[in-house]
Amino acid sequence: MSTSDTNVYKLPSFSKQAFKLQQEEKKERGTEVSATRAEDTYMQNKHLLQGDFARDAGNAFGAFQEAGVRYKKTGSESDRLAMKEASSQLNLVIGAAKTQSKIAGDQYASAVANQFDGYSISKEEIEKSYANFNNRSWETKFENGKMMVKEGNAFVPINQSSIYSSTPNPANTYMIPKAVQQGKYVLADSFAREFRSVSGASTEEKLSKLNANIDYRFNEGNDPAFISDAAMHYEINDLGKFKGGYSADDRRSAEKRYAEDPQYALAVQESYKKDVAVKFDMYSGSSASGYGNPSIIGYGKKGEEKRDVALFTLDKKVGNIVAVGKDSDGNSYKVIDIGGVTSTQPASEVDMALIEGKAGKIPNVFSSEKSEPVEAQPEQEPQEEMPKQEMPKEQMPGEEQQTENKGFGELELDIPSMRTTGRAAPSPPTESDYSTEIAESKISPKIKFDEQAVSKVVAHWTTDQGRAKSPITPSMIIGVSNKYDIPVEITMAMLATEGNFGISARQKKTKNPFNWGNTTGGDTKKGKAQDKFNTYYDSWEEGIDAWGEGFSRLYRPESGDWSELWEKEFVRKDGKRYATDKNYEKTIASIVNNTIPKYAS
Repeated sequence: MSTSDTNVYKLPSFSKQAFKLQQEEKKERGTEVSATRAEDTYMQNKHLLQGDFARDAGNAFGAFQEAGVRYKKTGSESDRLAMKEASSQLNLVIGAAKTQSKIAGDQYASAVANQFDGYSISKEEIEKSYANFNNRSWETKFENGKMMVKEGNAFVPINQSSIYSSTPNPANTYMIPKAVQQGKYVLADSFAREFRSVSGASTEEKLSKLNANIDYRFNEGNDPAFISDAAMHYEINDLGKFKGGYSADDRRSAEKRYAEDPQYALAVQESYKKDVAVKFDMYSGSSASGYGNPSIIGYGKKGEEKRDVALFTLDKKVGNIVAVGKDSDGNSYKVIDIGGVTSTQPASEVDMALIEGKAGKIPNVFSSEKSEPVEAQPEQEPQEEMPKQEMPKEQMPGEEQQTENKGFGELELDIPSMRTTGRAAPSPPTESDYSTEIAESKISPKIKFDEQAVSKVVAHWTTDQGRAKSPITPSMIIGVSNKYDIPVEITMAMLATEGNFGISARQKKTKNPFNWGNTTGGDTKKGKAQDKFNTYYDSWEEGIDAWGEGFSRLYRPESGDWSELWEKEFVRKDGKRYATDKNYEKTIASIVNNTIPKYAS
């Protein structure tokens, strides 16, 4: 007789096993969603986006979140593809926004730096077109998880729209049309400057020789190119035409009229010789006052009443300024020289401060009171770090920056402020203008350079050693690094080397923590004796921003590898060193590669 088995056997719970498996699969799908880095990309860039780009990025991120939730829940292939599609759309929106803003910003910055000269449209038209480009508007909607953009009367997928196309077109690329290249002597200034050293016992004798030169070029068609330039000079200066630039056809039309109309030809000759005489007097004069002898010219835009301006030629150019002066009402003017072509324009307070700091106060020839003699200022020592005249505080980048269009998503956003000549300077940057998140450009990839990490580095040079607290905050350091795409380690290394993050006496005095424009001639001087060697800023943010803009423009290696600065000596694009210290690059390299990683990680 058999007996029953008293042991109890537990069978596995299939429901629990299935649940556990489901949870593991969900976790894997969650990891796959995170691996797209769509959320990180959006969070790091959303504050940089404006207008409809910000709207589209927000909607694309919302679509990604919804698709991600569905995929983690269902695990279906269709939901996985929808999640991937949403991530791609988000990346396309952010990449397009940053790239388009970067290209437009570079174009506008170049126009400002060149005083809006050399373009086929006016300064006002450039400003308006730039603002219009940044404020473009378009319609978008979602259909079955796909972003659609309105193109004409129909909606098309985002990658087929002109706004988000990877092919440059008028809807997604801002380019300022350049003027046809002017001839060598279209502006009489160029001729007067070239022959300002003509010999002669008096001004009259010099002008007589100059006029003989001009007559020889006009007579019998001895110099067709010169005649063409003189005809265009008359068309522009006397007839008020082609202020925004002219075409080859315009030039040919003026040449034909000169050949066929004797009265027109005579007017061209008289106009050119008269203008050359005025400009020759301006460029050939000199005096012990630091300024050339004054030349009275008539100034006024088309439709305005002409006013007399007393212009003084500078012994040495200040930036691109070759002469400066005032009218009877005390308004200031400057003559700028860009590529041998000069033009007279209103001068800003910054222009006048730079010039008068170098050559002394400008005499007011229209004043009824006798002007005091102007004392010549001692010549400033050559500046090895950054010539002051190259970077007036309100000037935008001076050299054209050639940026390779590598495709959406690879260029960083950098929209210059709408700084223009002839009006008050904009408010300087404040700390709130800067990014306060994480440094995006860095040399040590494993270190997360957030405010906490940057604070540790700053403390090492300041409070950890019993020194004063730095006025330079982590958000300023991260902000300028992000704004100008400079590795944050280089920013910190140079702040440490130049003045212990702004706590040294000269940096505190000038609010210039990088010594950007503070020449070495003032290193051993104090008080007023040092002033002429200093560049002052109204705030720490302004001083930091001036360095960021200029350093990025002048010292950025063409390869994009910033370590070249210490591997090939710390020099800028024209071969000039940043500092006189021959060990400067070794110091920066040691701080970047050793000290900063030690305290930031």
